[in-house]
Amino acid sequence: MKNSLLTFIIMTKIKNYSCFVLSYCILFCACTREPDVKITKEFADAVKQYSQLSSFKEGLAAVKAGGKWGFIDKTGKQVIPCLYDDSWLLSLRFSEGTTKVKIGKKWGFIDKTGKQIVPCIYDDIYNFSEGLAVVKVGEKWGFIDKMGKQIVPCLYDDAYDFSEGLAAVNVGGKYGFIDKTGQQVIPCLYDDARNFSEGLAKVKIEGKWGFIDKTGKQIVPCLYDFAYEFSEGLALVRIGGKYGFIDKTGKQIIPCLYDYDVLDFIIGTNFSEGLARVITRGKWGFIDKTGKQIVPCLYDKAYNFSEGLAWVKTGEKWGFVDKYGTSTFDFDK
Repeated sequence: MKNSLLTFIIMTKIKNYSCFVLSYCILFCACTREPDVKITKEFADAVKQYSQLSSFKEGLAAVKAGGKWGFIDKTGKQVIPCLYDDSWLLSLRFSEGTTKVKIGKKWGFIDKTGKQIVPCIYDDIYNFSEGLAVVKVGEKWGFIDKMGKQIVPCLYDDAYDFSEGLAAVNVGGKYGFIDKTGQQVIPCLYDDARNFSEGLAKVKIEGKWGFIDKTGKQIVPCLYDFAYEFSEGLALVRIGGKYGFIDKTGKQIIPCLYDYDVLDFIIGTNFSEGLARVITRGKWGFIDKTGKQIVPCLYDKAYNFSEGLAWVKTGEKWGFVDKYGTSTFDFDK
């Protein structure tokens, strides 16, 4: 009897303690979660001076003025002067504390103070990912570290960022995957391939896309006319002229109902911060994971949410929209 009573008391205390810990965790997460960003008139006024804008990454966004690129913070203050030459604006973003920049025809890296950390000596580069950056010398690609040291020689016909410890590379027209020592992990068998994300990488065989795991096992068959990497558990896929989203089993979660813009989808569309951009009748907006429209399809261009804001275009003007549907354009009225 005493043993039963003691067991009951102990179990009750454990249950109460577990409830306390769970409540604390919920309260802590709620209090420490970064609040959604709201666009203000002051911010809207600050960004009007720029002819082009890009998404915020690591607290900074690329802006263009007078034909040159620099960076602003979330107050709209210019923190890195507009000194850098023209570029594909979507690649101008901070990653691991650095960003690629172009001077003349050559590329290098700066940090968040604007200090040059890798000289502008490369024919092309990608931003750092997992401590390494893809660089191009002549017609071949390899990888460097943040000191500019060559880690994987420039031997490849094409290469993509390291992600989850592996990078897609091209040898003789076929793609496979290497590790950070340059060792081949998955043979070069595929017509095309991209980064691993959430344990899977998209690969192309005979014109159709599917997904493999890190052993090279086919997880989602190559059935799709186009696919994008998994993000937040879902991946964009296209069948014919329409696209939707699948889960990691290949199950269709959001039907292929949305229009397809080949030029815009090359740069990638996936779920980011719970929302994905979609296009209907030539206009862009955002849906959630149930397919519910959160931001109406009003914009001529729109790109993924990053740090609470999405970069959008109306007519010839670039601006931002928040998750409440308020845009910098609203303050022009």
